[in-house]
Amino acid sequence: MNKFLLVLAVLLLSFCWNGYSQTSEEFNIQGDYKFNENNYMGAIADYNKAIRIDPKYIKAHLRRINLKSQLKDWKGCVAYCTKAIKIDSIAGQVYTIRGNSKGSMCNYDGAIKDYTESINLNSQDYWAYSFRGMTKKCAGDAIGAEIDSKRADELRPITVNNIYNNYT
Repeated sequence: MNKFLLVLAVLLLSFCWNGYSQTSEEFNIQGDYKFNENNYMGAIADYNKAIRIDPKYIKAHLRRINLKSQLKDWKGCVAYCTKAIKIDSIAGQVYTIRGNSKGSMCNYDGAIKDYTESINLNSQDYWAYSFRGMTKKCAGDAIGAEIDSKRADELRPITVNNIYNNYT
């Protein structure tokens, strides 16, 4: 009888240890709920867990970057962007976000380098040209700012407002 109870206890414990474990997607969703409840530390912890499970899980990287940016934690945002840039499929967007964070810390040279890298990855990136132009203006490069602003205007997506403004 004692052997039977011992075997049963071992089986139950092994089931508990090998039981259900959350996926990256589930931790990401859990982080989103916490973010929406203003539990930012809990959200970051869940996004970190999602990334630990799958280091290339794009959504969790982007959520961490977005959260740090919304909290105006520019250093944290730059650090998370730097980690995420290693993931090729989002590098262009992340260079632009990192440039914004660096610009917010008055690191204009660093911001301009990031916007330039984003443009090198996607020469049609309206936002990168626009932000680089504004940053060049802040850095005192009026001519460079003008060139980038004109290029951004050429790339600006067509919207109802653009069409309306052309006819009024």
